[in-house]
Amino acid sequence: MKFCPICQKDFDDNKTDCITCGQALLNGSYLENEVIFEFSSEELILKLFNYLCENGFSSVQYGHNAKTEMYYITASSDESDKILQKTLLSLNDEEASLNLTQSERETVAAYITEIAADTLPDEGAKTYINAKDRYENMMSSASSLIIVGFIGFVFVTLVYLKLINLQMNMLFYILSLLMFSVFIGIGIFSLSKANAIKKTISTEENLSEDIKNYLLTEYKPEDLDDYSSESAEELTEEEKYFSRTEHMKKNILKHFEHADELLIDGMIEEVYNDLYPSDIETEEI
Repeated sequence: MKFCPICQKDFDDNKTDCITCGQALLNGSYLENEVIFEFSSEELILKLFNYLCENGFSSVQYGHNAKTEMYYITASSDESDKILQKTLLSLNDEEASLNLTQSERETVAAYITEIAADTLPDEGAKTYINAKDRYENMMSSASSLIIVGFIGFVFVTLVYLKLINLQMNMLFYILSLLMFSVFIGIGIFSLSKANAIKKTISTEENLSEDIKNYLLTEYKPEDLDDYSSESAEELTEEEKYFSRTEHMKKNILKHFEHADELLIDGMIEEVYNDLYPSDIETEEI
């Protein structure tokens, strides 16, 4: 299998170029790989690519987006985190084989720092995540960032005090302190957001239970009049599903005006098969 990291599509092995954008395809599946570095400098990308290959990261591949004039490196999801960690440590080690200029080191360091910031949950996400899960995810991310930040500060301090025998210049201390300060800052910010989310868990759980009880006890599937019994036979299962869920959502909003629509979608998914079991039974027969 091959994939296009630009169009985010998979193709058969016999394809060499993406039929949508014309870019050369990479080996593997898009769902199992991700872009880990993207810069306008081909020289910088090749330096990173060669370094990662030398250090045994077998899944890395690089390519060029002709539309944006950006060069990128992809890697498997299993190796991506290890690659970023290895690269981050190598930026501070002049004896590593990562032969970057000072400007290139600063560019890569800023890039990885930005990735760390992007690990914060996206409030604009289209898929609903309940408050309890968001709280747990936020706490986990915050704890990890703070721990990494403090460990980094301890490491830099030990190097500075010569308790760890590494010969480092001033750039090492500047980049390290900058990155680890960002980690701790993001971690503290995440903790404050997690505490705010924690206060909404009980309210959301009660609302979810009320919506579920309404659907199972008061909502009447037979009231759906978007199509007659005659036309229903002509509809596909997908068309039936969308018609039914839209009808359910409208009724829920009449009773729970301020409920989040994504939360409503989640509750509809949870009870849909209980309200419309006939389709499943028919398939089993």
